Amino acid sequence: MLTYRTARILAEKNFDSKIIKEICIVEKHIPVVVLTGGPCAGKTTGLCYLQEKLANLGFHVFTVPEAPTLLMSGGITPKENVLSLPDFQKSVFRLMRIMEDEFKQAAQGTSSGKSIIICDRGLMDTKAYAPDGLFETIASGESMSVTELRDGRYDAVFHLRTAALGAEEYYTLANNVARFESVEEARIVDEKTLQAWVGHPHLKIIDNATDFEGKMKRLLQGLCRVLGIPVPLEIERKFLIDPIDLEKMNILHQAIEIEQVYLISRNPDEEIRVRKRGQNGTFVYYQTMKRALRPSVRVEVEHRISEAEYEWSLRYRLPDTAMLRKRRFCFTFDNQYFELDVLEEPRKGLYLLEIELTEENERITIPPFINVVKEVTNDSSFSNCSLASHPLKR
Repeated sequence: MLTYRTARILAEKNFDSKIIKEICIVEKHIPVVVLTGGPCAGKTTGLCYLQEKLANLGFHVFTVPEAPTLLMSGGITPKENVLSLPDFQKSVFRLMRIMEDEFKQAAQGTSSGKSIIICDRGLMDTKAYAPDGLFETIASGESMSVTELRDGRYDAVFHLRTAALGAEEYYTLANNVARFESVEEARIVDEKTLQAWVGHPHLKIIDNATDFEGKMKRLLQGLCRVLGIPVPLEIERKFLIDPIDLEKMNILHQAIEIEQVYLISRNPDEEIRVRKRGQNGTFVYYQTMKRALRPSVRVEVEHRISEAEYEWSLRYRLPDTAMLRKRRFCFTFDNQYFELDVLEEPRKGLYLLEIELTEENERITIPPFINVVKEVTNDSSFSNCSLASHPLKR
């Protein structure tokens, strides 16, 4: 499938417009986001809150229900006399996948101008409740890779922290038939659930730093950013740091392979790139357009593309730039989601720490095991596009 932006690139290269029209298949993109978190995190209320607020903004909101609760409330439980834990998790996975696919198909058929699908948990949540190795076995049996499941199916993931972390007085088992965890067990499950999603390119942690109303407002604010209301702003901070090895330090993380190429654009203020991102030999592909509004704040529009589109786009690499290759280590600290980039080409050995924010004045806590050399948020020489420039051109 070729997108409008790729078709525009073809047009700029004087391809026949009839040919472009024939090969450009445009499918309505409907954002799919996951609302997840530990027990008693506020997901049910959050779903209702988002439905109401988004409906007021003109969205048709589709909500995919939580599969484990549906099964358990119907008598299918992970008990030896009913269903073994592995078989129960397989049932959860299959039901969740079927529901998501059906909702996506239904959403494509709606005549609504603006639609969104919100999933009450996503497929990666199964990993948090499954014994080691079981999730990978289930995914393999369904001919799906972890990279595709985590990064390829969902536009964004919002993790609501359990009330057992910072709002213990509000933790209760009374409002969910499938909930059975103690406060300590809830904390463990919450962290396992969060770690299952670490590595996703757009993961946001919503903690209990405010009252519950404030928690819901921060959730809505984060989702509005994904939807581009009023515009999709990318607010990030970037730091040059000393070399560090998270693996030797036993810091929980996901290591992602990334290569990206910058493309020719007609607009000098517009930056277009394509990116290949994945793990263990499986990849997903994106095309991103960015335009600066003011220092550290940019308009960003991103969408998935096919492998064929990615390979085709490489022909139109921006002159005097090289393919940028790096390893990205994703990890969490103090309810923050960090990305540590270790560059391999063409600037081998550079270590950059990034964090994406919802608000420009949002508080940041740098992990104590990281030594910051300097902040480079507004230093253009550390932008990815500049780093992709050939050394002799700098």
